[in-house]
Amino acid sequence: MTRTADVATVRQIGAGISLYIVEHDGTLPGPMWTSQTAQYYYHTPEWRSWNLLEFIAPYLSLPEADGTRRVGDAFVSPGYLANPQNVSEDDIPYMTNYIMNNRTPGLDQLPFGVPLRDGVIVNPIRMASVPDQGSTWAMISADQEISSVASYTNNTSMAPEPYNGDYRTVLYFDWHVNSVTTDTELDNVYP
Repeated sequence: MTRTADVATVRQIGAGISLYIVEHDGTLPGPMWTSQTAQYYYHTPEWRSWNLLEFIAPYLSLPEADGTRRVGDAFVSPGYLANPQNVSEDDIPYMTNYIMNNRTPGLDQLPFGVPLRDGVIVNPIRMASVPDQGSTWAMISADQEISSVASYTNNTSMAPEPYNGDYRTVLYFDWHVNSVTTDTELDNVYP
């Protein structure tokens, strides 16, 4: 049951991204960090969350990002909450529930940009530049069992194992959502 709820939640996130793109001349939201938490805020250009929610909160019927730190329920996976491995409620805003794709095959640039790369802010690209949108993943549910995540800096803030058993939830660049088995190979799926 939580797998279905996770798919519905990620579908809602995809709809928010799609609405953002329409209102921003075809540009993806960003720049943002690869790991996504439920916390978002924007006080000044120097003091902000750099999270997807900072950009799409209004499209999810959430308050616009400002100086108040908020938690967006859309970024707290139902599967994670239902699993006994979860952390205390106080830690939920800081948990990495999703990973954004910033290593898309066929692109020289990071799709969602990045706050700082070699000391420079890299802005997101236009949606039309993303190749194979129906088969290129944009976001995946995060857990420590994702290959190579052991070297990922925020790995301890992720669920220790997939919270929907043998499945992870994947959002693709055409904004469809799929629940895939943990052994599914996705191009450059890991940060």
